[in-house]
Formats: sequence, C-alpha cells, structure tokens
Amino acid sequence: MDYAHGGIARNLSRIGLVFLTLFGSALFANDQAPSLQEFAAASAIQAPNLSTAGTHFSFVRQSDDIDVLVIANLNNNDAPWTIYDKDWFIAWHDWLSDHEVLVGFRQPYALGQVLETTQTRLIYANTLTREVRQILKHDKNAVFRLRHASVVFSAANSADRILVSGRVSRFGSSSEVFEVSAKRKILPTQSMSLPRKNMLSWLADANGQVRVGYGRVPNKPEEILMLFDGNGQWRDLRALRNQKNLKVLALSTKDKDAVDVSWLDDDGARQFGELLVSERSLTLSENVPKDSDVFYAARTSDGKEISRIWFEDGSVIYREKLLADSHRDISQQFPNKRVLFSAISRDRSRLIVSVSDVNTPPMFYLYDTSQKELSVIQSDRPSLYHKIFAKTEFMHVVSSDGVKVPVDVTLPVGFDLSSGMKLPFVVIPADGVNEYFDTFAYQRESFDEFVELLVAHGIGVLKVYQRGTRGFGVEYENLGLERDQPRVLKDVQESLDHLIDSGWADDQRICVLGASFGANLALRLQMEFPERYRCVVSINGVNNLDRFVQDRANKYYLGARLAKRLGYDWNGDAFLKASSAYYSSDDLTAPALIVHLKQSAWVDVSQSRKFSRKHRSKTLRYVELDGADDRFSRSSDRELLFGEVLHFLEENLK
Repeated sequence: MDYAHGGIARNLSRIGLVFLTLFGSALFANDQAPSLQEFAAASAIQAPNLSTAGTHFSFVRQSDDIDVLVIANLNNNDAPWTIYDKDWFIAWHDWLSDHEVLVGFRQPYALGQVLETTQTRLIYANTLTREVRQILKHDKNAVFRLRHASVVFSAANSADRILVSGRVSRFGSSSEVFEVSAKRKILPTQSMSLPRKNMLSWLADANGQVRVGYGRVPNKPEEILMLFDGNGQWRDLRALRNQKNLKVLALSTKDKDAVDVSWLDDDGARQFGELLVSERSLTLSENVPKDSDVFYAARTSDGKEISRIWFEDGSVIYREKLLADSHRDISQQFPNKRVLFSAISRDRSRLIVSVSDVNTPPMFYLYDTSQKELSVIQSDRPSLYHKIFAKTEFMHVVSSDGVKVPVDVTLPVGFDLSSGMKLPFVVIPADGVNEYFDTFAYQRESFDEFVELLVAHGIGVLKVYQRGTRGFGVEYENLGLERDQPRVLKDVQESLDHLIDSGWADDQRICVLGASFGANLALRLQMEFPERYRCVVSINGVNNLDRFVQDRANKYYLGARLAKRLGYDWNGDAFLKASSAYYSSDDLTAPALIVHLKQSAWVDVSQSRKFSRKHRSKTLRYVELDGADDRFSRSSDRELLFGEVLHFLEENLK
C-alpha cells in the first residue's frame, strides 16, 4: 500500500453536469443555476481537528473522489502537508502529540456486503520528519488481521502506547484489545487480559485503563455490558443494560468505580448521572436538570471533570469554564446561529468553531482562547455559502389523536403566498425507527444540501419526523415503540393536508421520497393514498421488514438489537409482513424510482432487487449504484443520485 503525501496536486474543483431548470418557478436563470457538482460536492472541511498544543489544524477533503488528509501549520505559511491513498477512505484521525497523528483508513466495499468485513488500516505520520508508516492492517494478505480496528486509547504526547480493538480471525467474532506502538514495528502476539466471549467493542479512560466492554449474546435479543470496578474486578451489568437501556457516556479518573451514564427510569424518562459499578447504584447528576434528554458527555483531558454534555435536541452545555466563556463570547457575535466547537486542542489554546443555520452551510473559524481572537478559515461549502435558496419553517401539526407531530416546511426564498402560485412538493417521512437509522432532532439545524437542491429548483419540501424520532422528548420517542405504522402514515397525511390547506402546495404535484426505513413508509403512503401522490422515490429502502430482521439477526453486526427492536417490539412476523411494502407491491400505482447501493452494508441490495422484480411495471425505474458506500462519501456517487432524482421529478411533477 502506497501513501502519497506532499502538496495538494489535484484540482479540488470539478467540471461536469449543469442543473436543468425545473418547472416555471425555478429560482435562477440557466446561467445562474448552481451546478450539480456544487450541491453534490463533498464538504470542503470534514473531520476538523487540532494537534495537542494547537499548532496544526487538520481536516479531510476530497479530490477526484479521493479522501485527502490536509495538515496545516498554523504558526507559519508553509504549504499544507497531505496524506492519502487513492483506494481507501479516511475513517478518522487523532493527534498523539503536537507533531504526531494517527490516521485510520477504511475500505468498506472491498471484501463483502456486511460490516464485519470492512477492511481497516492504521497509519502513523510525523509532521517533523514527514514519516508515514503503517502500524497494522486488516486485509486478506495481512499476517495480523484485525477486523473493525479502532483506537481505544492513545497516550498524551506519546506514540509508545496505543490500544487498538478489533477481531482477529483465529479467535472468531469476539473483539479484543491489543497494545501497539508507532515507534516499534513488532506486531502484538496476544491480546490484553479482558473478558473475551461475545464482546464487540471497548472503552478506556484517560489513563489508558480499559473499563467498559459491550457485546451481545448470539442469536438472542440480549446485550452484554461488562464494567471494570474500582476493586479491579469485571462486573456483568447486562441486566441494567437491557432493562434500563443503560449507556456509558464517559469515564471518571477521579473515582475509578464511577462512570457517567444515561438510562431510562421507571416512567420512561431519560436520566443522566453516575453509576458506582461495584454497588450497581445510580445517582442523578447535579450538572443537568432531572429528566434531561442527554445524548452524550465528555470529560476533560485528564478525565477528572465533566467538560461537555450534549442533548438529543442538539444543544450543548459546556461545564469547563474556559469553554463555557468562549462559547458565550462567540455566540454573542452570531445571534440566531448555531455555534459549535468542532475541535478543541488538548491544551485548550485553540478551538475550531463552526457557525451555521439550517439554510446556510457551516463557516469555520479559528479561535485563540488567550487572545480571544476569531479568524475565518473557510466555509464547508464555499460555492454555496453566499447563495441562500431556501427558508425553513419549524412547526408542529396536531394529529387527530392529539399528538404534536414535528414537521419542517422548506420553501424558496421570496415565495409569496399571496401570489396564488402553488408549488410542487416532495414529502419526506424522516426515518426514526432505530439506533442504526435514526433521525435526530438536531439534524433540523443542519444544512441539508439535498433539500436545498430541490428548493433551488422550485420544489417545496415537507419533512415529517415520525413518532419515535429522538430529540423531541422521551415521550415522543417512546411513541415509536408502539410501532403503529397506520398511525405514522396518518401523521404524514394530516401534515400534508395542513400544507395544502395553507395554500403552499399544489395537490396535483406531490411526490413522496424516503430512504432506508423511510423508503418503506414512502412506498406504503403511495399504496394507501394513491390519489395523493403522483410519484414515489425509494433510496436504499427496507421494503421487506420481515426479511430484514432475519438477515440482521443472523448475519449482520449488532443484528440482535435490530431484531429485538423490530421483530419483538413489532409483535412478530405477521405484523412485519403487514407493514412491509414488498407484500403489497401490486398496490403501487404511481411511477417509482428505486435506487439502491449495490454493495450496501446497511440494507442488502436484494431488498430493492426483489421488490422491482415483483412489481414489474413499466413506470418503475430501478437504478443500482456500483461502488458507492452507505455514506455516499464520494461526490460522484451523490452526483449520480441527485441527477437521477431530479430527472425523475422533472418527468413526474410537470
């Protein structure tokens, strides 16, 4: 494997297709319309990071569909250093010191269609010596094969001790932890002494002590949680994990028996607090109010204090004083904007700040905490930053059973309701079924290039967050456990009726679009309400829930949790079949576009292949994207997807 590095040699801009101007209400003349590449292009700044003392700013960007790690020295004007391999994606990178960085590469579609076979490689790079060296790898030619490799711990300012977890072929499917060094070329011969049976992943504290292990019981809907207590004993807390949905969020180094956790109480409310492992006792935290919907927590670099707490709605509390003061000062400069810290140097000298709103892509800034100076870096999407196409309204539609259903309505800027013009609309039932395909409320605050693309060409977008979506409160999330699909379909219909009654939507030009589980809802909506929807789009859709549960339970990574959430909570196979579009495919009456990734690791391509063969309609177009990964990481894959959808909408929403 060759790792190229040096200056950026490739042209990061690309020439290609230009948008069609759709419908009479398109916002731009032909010479003003943004190109397809501008919307489909990968973010200019992905995974921003800072070295331990803030000397280097690093991020990932794409050049000709190749992930490139860019490392810039903030203290001089030298050309950035870049690291890339043309055949691999960059999964993550993490700074060991102010001049040493670890880079994880992945190749998700080289070996097979399931997550377990993702190839991984771990690279060490030194900005002083310009050394780039492979530490370990997993592929069919490797001596030491570590599947699903991920870094559990790296010592501060040292490359001598790195803990890496993964699965080795000779030990079966359980994940183990190995100690490696970036300075020694000797591969480990044995793993650390940890519980091994049925384990999948591990967490270590800031001192490098492995204290948390997650796993599952094969072919059963039962998860395993092993915790290392202050007395040096491993405790099996799977009962708390399965009964209270206990999640470990952060590890204290001040008290080695204490871990920061979230859990569901007897009333179904999510709580945040501390678990004393040896006593198995839960205590509510004083850092947040009771019943707070905590999503994640992080501790200070030494692990002694809680630094940041994230909530399901996307908000953040900064408990660390310097971060709290910095966030307050910066937010005052950007009223009505979402201000987040995308990267924090370990010594807290510098921050990378992201400033955005739902209709504006993020702008990145560098903040010097000692000088309190904010400097512009670059927009996440430079070609779109000054082009505001849309305005999104957040609202609730009260359903016929009294539930407030959250929806977003996105309209072109300048759309005047009094003009009497009504827009064609795309309805998107946002997917919020389970932890692997969740829709979170905080995504409402994020720039969505696909929605902006549609609106820039005169198409309104209605997004309905189905019951079960996280971030709108635990009560709304728990409504999803009822798995009442007819009720969810009715929520979408009632939201659309509200839109039509408001005078925004042309009721003769409505299309429904969904991805993953949302695609099943989209197909079902057209089947149940054929007079309402002129067309339907399914992207990587799960349209046979029964088959999906069987496949996931038997083959896929962490499939037991999906089987439990879908197969058991949905009352078994009969209910799954009744809720699957596949078994009612003859009821599909409108033109349909079915798009699927040929090598999808999340939803097997057979889901869409079998549906398309079963339906056998001249108005159904089936498209397989070859070589794309589930994240649509490559710009060219998004171009193909966006182009197919736009052409289909042009044909069917005239």
